[in-house]
Amino acid sequence: MIYTNGCSWTFGSELADVRQAWPYLLGTALGATVDNQAEPGTSNGSIVRRTVRDINEYVRRGLRPTVIIAWTQLHRFELPIGNSHGQYYYNFVSPKDTDVPPVGLEIWQNWSDDVTDRERFELYKQLLGAYLAQNQIEYYFFNTFNSVGPNSFELVTQGLEQGPYRHPLEQAQSKISKHVLTKINS
Repeated sequence: MIYTNGCSWTFGSELADVRQAWPYLLGTALGATVDNQAEPGTSNGSIVRRTVRDINEYVRRGLRPTVIIAWTQLHRFELPIGNSHGQYYYNFVSPKDTDVPPVGLEIWQNWSDDVTDRERFELYKQLLGAYLAQNQIEYYFFNTFNSVGPNSFELVTQGLEQGPYRHPLEQAQSKISKHVLTKINS
């Protein structure tokens, strides 16, 4: 079994059938079932939170899927909004979004820059990697948008066939799947 998580590129946004997204193509190539928990517009913090939640459930049931994470853009972040239990989360994707709560704009203006965003991302990678290793889960990390250094493979994203909203289309999804397959088989 393969568990994947990421943003709209991994979800399969702009595809006629999301089952043509690279996680499913990879699963077919490996003869494995796929649990694709990617969400459009998500942040790396959300990817970590949801992966830990899901893998905890798998481990509780005695299952250990191979985890493949396709990290999203570094400037995105998630905050619990709503009640004190953190049941509602808001993913801040871009300061240009028209529905950004004021706290999001304040964070981008005062607490988000290239250095801070990279440091936060490295922390996410280290924490999730340690958690997965502790639970004896095989995992692979891929950087989808940003080149950020060691411990992750870069996905080939330049020159891929994209839809009007810049998501990879069928041919590009196939290329991404082959790239991931090559990396996990090496």
